[in-house]
Amino acid sequence: MKKLLIVLGIILLVLAGLAGAAWYAFTQLPGSLIGNALAGLKIAELQQEGGGFLSEVKGDVQLERAGVVAQAVNGDKLAAGDQVRVGIGGSAVIIWSGYGRTVLDAGTDLRIDQAEGEDKAGKLNVKMRVHAGRIWTRLQKLLDVGSGFSVQSSNVVATVRGTSFGMSAQGGAATVQVMESNVGMTMEGSADEVLMKPAQAMVMNQGVQRLPNPRPMTESESNNPFVVEGNRTLAQNEMLAPVTLRRLLDALEFPFYGMSKEDLVGFIASLPDISELKMQAPEYFQEVSESDLIIYQRLIDEARAWAREQGAEQPATEIQVETKTELNIN
Repeated sequence: MKKLLIVLGIILLVLAGLAGAAWYAFTQLPGSLIGNALAGLKIAELQQEGGGFLSEVKGDVQLERAGVVAQAVNGDKLAAGDQVRVGIGGSAVIIWSGYGRTVLDAGTDLRIDQAEGEDKAGKLNVKMRVHAGRIWTRLQKLLDVGSGFSVQSSNVVATVRGTSFGMSAQGGAATVQVMESNVGMTMEGSADEVLMKPAQAMVMNQGVQRLPNPRPMTESESNNPFVVEGNRTLAQNEMLAPVTLRRLLDALEFPFYGMSKEDLVGFIASLPDISELKMQAPEYFQEVSESDLIIYQRLIDEARAWAREQGAEQPATEIQVETKTELNIN
């Protein structure tokens, strides 16, 4: 933990504008100041914010909100009324912070009727409608009392507490597949429930008034690459809300260490890659997880992209390791 604080402190001091003197100044600062800087960056708070967030957005993914359609981006927080459309060749993931995720396949048209979540994996209430395409949801944390998660297609509703299941819609027919735990199936407006168990599927054709009996999933259905990816066990960091440059800037108070928002983005864009920092001082990175380093590299990459779009010149940044004095961080 101490070395993690050291690495993050180094990066923060660079972000704070110390540039070439960052390493020297870092070795002279008390641990409390580094702790305050870490708190100011709010990375942990962003990761634990409740709700649903778009992530791993690839290709043509549109987000419609209040009648306005725009290209979806990583970190978009979903709200009731949002419509997510994934074009041909596109894909996206919804992270349900602290609980799991929903994978969206190409050709999916998904409406969010409810997406409310408390911070730090508190209560989560989600209602979605699949108009076209297919999705797969895996919830590794059981829903608490007062939480709910349901997905609807046509007039069929799947309700879960913690499971791995998929739903698809095509030509008016809805298909539900379950890989783990149980899923309660109902017709819209009816209280009669059919319980689906692991390795079962159900196909509900358009116009049918009663739920059919579930059938066993076929081998080809279970081994479908989309199902296999959607059903795989998630690492803890994969269930955290994504930290993006836009979310970070929205969370920080400016001026941040004397910098405006534009100055901060420009300075982040000028930083060397994390791999370069590791080469200069590998001893500080031995106990830092790759997921933590990926976050900082992503922020740098996003800032560089923003700078290119703005046509901004990135100030030259040189970081020289002149001293490696150890800090006593309590």
